[in-house]
Parts: sequence; C-alpha cells; structure tokens
Amino acid sequence: MSLQRSIACALIALEAAAMIYMGNVWVFPAAAVLLALVGAWGRRQWRLTLRGRLLLTLLVVVGFTAKWFIAAHAAIGGPVMVSRDVGYAFAQGALAGQVALLFVWSAAGVSSVFPLLGAVALSFLGAGTLPAEDHVCYGALGLGYALLTALFYAVSWASLPGTSTRRPWGWWFGVGVASLGALALAAGVASTSYRYRTELDDALVSVIQPRMPVPSVGFSDRARLGSVAEMKGAGPQEVGLRVYAGRAPGYLRGKAYTDFDGRNWSARTEQTALKPLREVPPSIPMDTFQGGLFKLSPADGALLEALETHPARDFRGVLFTPLDAAYASAPLPELRVNADGIPEGGLAMGRTPYTVYRPATGGVEEPRRDAYLGLPEGLDPRITALADEVFSGCASTAEKCGAVRQCFTQNYTYEFGITVPNGEDPLTYFLLEKPPAHCEYFAAGTVVLLRLAGVPCRYVTGFVATERNRYGGYYVARNRDAHAWAEAYDADRDAWVIVESTPPDGMPMPRRQFALTQFWDYLKERAGALAAAFRTDAKAALRESLWLLLGFLHFLMTSAVGWLILLGLAAWTLRRYRRSPAKTSAAAMPPRLAALKALLATMDRHMQALGLNRAPHETLHQFGVRIAQDREEDATRQQARAWYEAYAAARYQDPGDANLQSLREIAETFNPRAAGPGANDTSRPHQPPSSD
Repeated sequence: MSLQRSIACALIALEAAAMIYMGNVWVFPAAAVLLALVGAWGRRQWRLTLRGRLLLTLLVVVGFTAKWFIAAHAAIGGPVMVSRDVGYAFAQGALAGQVALLFVWSAAGVSSVFPLLGAVALSFLGAGTLPAEDHVCYGALGLGYALLTALFYAVSWASLPGTSTRRPWGWWFGVGVASLGALALAAGVASTSYRYRTELDDALVSVIQPRMPVPSVGFSDRARLGSVAEMKGAGPQEVGLRVYAGRAPGYLRGKAYTDFDGRNWSARTEQTALKPLREVPPSIPMDTFQGGLFKLSPADGALLEALETHPARDFRGVLFTPLDAAYASAPLPELRVNADGIPEGGLAMGRTPYTVYRPATGGVEEPRRDAYLGLPEGLDPRITALADEVFSGCASTAEKCGAVRQCFTQNYTYEFGITVPNGEDPLTYFLLEKPPAHCEYFAAGTVVLLRLAGVPCRYVTGFVATERNRYGGYYVARNRDAHAWAEAYDADRDAWVIVESTPPDGMPMPRRQFALTQFWDYLKERAGALAAAFRTDAKAALRESLWLLLGFLHFLMTSAVGWLILLGLAAWTLRRYRRSPAKTSAAAMPPRLAALKALLATMDRHMQALGLNRAPHETLHQFGVRIAQDREEDATRQQARAWYEAYAAARYQDPGDANLQSLREIAETFNPRAAGPGANDTSRPHQPPSSD
C-alpha cells in the first residue's frame, strides 16, 4: 500500500469516526472503512474513461436518492431537518463516493477530488446544531482532516513524474497555505450551514421531496372549499398514516378553522410552546415513548390508550390527534399547540413517528368561545331562515346537533365533487339549491347553521382511520380517507363533540383490501422501520427483523396467494426428490465416465442377447469368467471376457483415452450371433445388471 493510499484510508477512517460519534450509527461507517482497506491495496482496480467516471458518480447519486425516498427517515436530534436527516444522507453519499474512487485506476494514484468529498461529508455532519460538548470534538476532527488533506496533496504532487525529490521552502509554504485553506473552507461551510440552517432546510425539502403535498392542500393555516377533495382525488390509494392502536382511531384532526369568508377557512395562528414533562404520569404506558412527553389537556388517572402514528409522508409538522388527546410523545425539544389544542411539530418532524394518548376530559375556556361564533359577511338571509326552520323546537346543544345531522342526511345527497354556477356563492348555492356535494360542504354548512343557533363550532380537516392491516396490526389512513367535519361545544357537557353531517355513503369506511396489497404495505412499513433501527439500535433492528419474519409467515398461512406459494414450493420439492438418482448423477457425471457407462450398457445388451445377465452382486471379472466358462474354443466369448476385464481396468485403474477407444470399437462391432450357446447361459434368472 502506497503512502498516498494510506493517507486516503486515514481520511476515510476519520470521517467514519465523525459519523459514528455524531450520528450514533456504526454499520455504514464500519462497512465504508472495510471497503476502503480493500480498495487501498490496489489489487482490484478498474480503468474508467471520463464517461465511466461520470456514470459511476451518477450511480452513487441515484442510489442514495433512492435510499432517501424508500427508507424511513427520523430526525436524530436536530431542530431542523438539514442538521441530521438530510445532512447525514449527503454525508453517506460523499463517503460512498470516496470509497468508490479507491477502486478506480488513476495515473496520479488516488483522484485529486478525494479529499474534497470528505470535506463535503464533514461539513454536512456538522451543519446543524451540535451540543456544546461536541463543538471541541468537531473542531479537532476538522483540524485533523485539514492536515491530512494537505499531506495528501503534498504526497500526490511529489509522486508525479518529473518532480524533484528536494523540497524548497516554497513547497513547504504551499503545504501550509493549503492546510489553512482546507481548514478555513471546512469551517466556513459548517458555519454558513448553521447560520442559514432554516433557509437551507426549506430549500432542501423543496428539492429532495418534490412529491410532498402542497401545504395549502387540506392542512395549512388557510383552506378553501375543495382542498380536501383534491387530496382524496390525488392518488386515493396512497397511504398517509399508519397508526398502531388497540381499536380504530377514527377521527384524527389535522387542522381546525374558525373564520370563514364564504369560500375559504382560516385557522387561528396563536400558539403555546410546551416543554417536556419532568415526570411521567403512571397512566402512560412506558413502552410507547417516542421521545419527550407533552401534556395537551387535563386527564384523569385512568390508564390511557396509545396511538402510535407513523406518517407515510411529510405533512409539514402536522400531528394528527383525536379530539380527546391528553398527551403526545415526540422527539422534540418543545411542542407547539394552537388555540384549538392541535399540536404542531414543525419541519423537523418529517416522517418521524409520534404517539398520542387518549382519552382526556376538559372543555374550552370562556374567553375563547366568541371566536367560534363568527359568520361570513353578507350572509344570505335565506340561510338564517333555513337555520330557524332546522332548529325549531330545539333547546339543548345535543338536540341542535341532532337536528342539523337529520337535515343533511335526509334532504341532501353525497357526490364527490360539485358544480357551482358562475357568480354563485358556493356555500349559499349548496344550502339553498341542495345539489349533490362532498364532505367539505356538509361540514361548512353544519358550522354555519350551528353558529346561527348560538352553538360555538369549528371546521376540522383530517383523516378517518378505520382500515386495519391484518398482518401489521395497524390502522391505515389513505388519501381517500381525508375528511372534513364539524366540532361543536356542548355547554351542557362542558366538552367539544364531533358533529358528522355527511350522508353515510360519503363517509370514509373500511374497504376490503386484497391480502397481497395489505402484505405489500406491511413490507414497506417494516422495511422502513428496519432501516431506521439499523441506524440507531442493533437490538431494535433484530426485533424488527423478527416481526418482518412473523408477518411473512402470517401471510403464507392466511392468504390464498400464500397458500399458492406453499403449494408451489411443495410441488417443486416433491418433483426434485422424485427424480431418478441415475439421472441426477448422470447430470453431473464427467464426460469420460458417461462414455464408459454407455459402453457398458451396450455390451450388457449384447450379453443379454446370448442369455447372459450380469447379476447386481457380480463383479465385472466374475461376469467375464462366467461368460467364457466351458467355452475356451469360442473366440467371441473369450473376446467378451477380455472386454469386461479391460473395461474394469479402464474404469478403475487407467484413466487414459487409448483403452476407451479400443473398448468403443469392440462394443460397436461385437456380434453376439457368432458365439455359441452354453448350458449355463439360461440357468440364472433375469436380473438387471449393476451400473458399476
């Protein structure tokens, strides 16, 4: 191993140490170091053209891009995504590129871009917010990397043809300048990444996750009538949430809205920052933690039910929770809760799992009730008259909620989509003309009518999760399960209640999924969890592997496709073991041995024509003696006896081809009719000869 390649290995080892220390993962860095040692020996190198090197770079980029989209990603501690999640993926890609360069032949040894890739890896590893105790370590790693980089370029320059072995003072000055420059570059990139981490986070999210839903669709601070329908229609089968719970989660709130202008809903923007609890209440199941525990509303001392939620895509910090949520657990330093009690995790959440605990009790504070009674300006008087008609004779909030539900389910029909004439107000047209419409119009109409009756009410969007995956035991919320409903404050109960006015045929209902579809979704969920576990905890990775195996066995035993697979395997195994041993051995038999076997079978047939059958226990020499017994004057039989003896010698003693050719000539020209019959020829019963 050359000095240059030794320095290259040292650079990779330093980056791997930084990745293990700051990322708390070791599988990928350890594999990179082992491969680097193999490549550094130079025993296996490929000569690549410029086109080949570009293709190799493209393969590395595409490979880690695919890994980013396929594997589940969880924030590893930074408050923004670039600090740990995206940054770690970039660092992995740069390190993989360095390892690949060690297997590529170059006239200068190792490519000159090798240290630059390492600088990229270190910069992204330290781009986010590091704990105070890590600052010194990261600085030492950066200084060591800068010195090794300068030494790498010095050795590379000295190894070029035509360079002098003497080192003038200018050479040493250049080495010092290169070292300081590399150090300054690494420090500058890390400092800039930290200073503008939020802006970089937004930019990276927009570039790396272009398939993420636009924030204005359904779960942003402003929603228009029709936004939920867009989500339901855009890939209705696409999974949004997977929720592990003992019973169907039902309504999961994403956003709640208070102000309505006739077309658009607006959410209240004030938020309260919650800090993690110092003590965990005894009612919280200890095995369901996802990080810090935050209290959302008052709760009694009963054991709470956990809803472990795994987002299948990034919802920009929206945490979906039931109305009666009491606590939430997420890997965040703080959790913000809006005025409607819905928590928001910020961009750092990404697809990070979180857990919500229910049930809970509690109402709404008196000063906040007026915000839920607002009506759009210029409301059509006919809608007020409709409200008077609907709530005639109703005194309590429960009676009013029942009346509005009855009004919509008996007098209106559900249809996905609605056509509103030009110039018409959408909600007014829906309430008065009663055209078929979808859930958003029923929810908006419910809110307006109940507010006209003096009931505080809000418009809510989210998912209704009722479909259960029988292999994973979790509930699935797909795009088609996106929904809008109303929540009303019942003063008699001092609690918020869900008011569902959408007709039954428009409600998200569990639909029967094919077993193969459910199992494929289970594989994706477990594969993501396994990839995340490998990066963080070896024990968790082993546990996830076991769950994956158990799910596969469950699929084989409980589905028609699984039984077909088992029957196919059984048929293949039975066919394999019922094959003839002779055919099996002949398939792998050497050509010379196969030729000898064929000649022996030919000669045995000639002997059978004389009434002579070689017994299974009879050796070739014994059979030859029996052929010529009492036939010393019969030249044909003597020739047959000599053939069997020569065959035994060729088969077990002489591996040459000369005897094989002689045996072939005799066997092909032998004429059984020239031999005379003998008394002992038919005295033995017919038995199949051994194959010898």
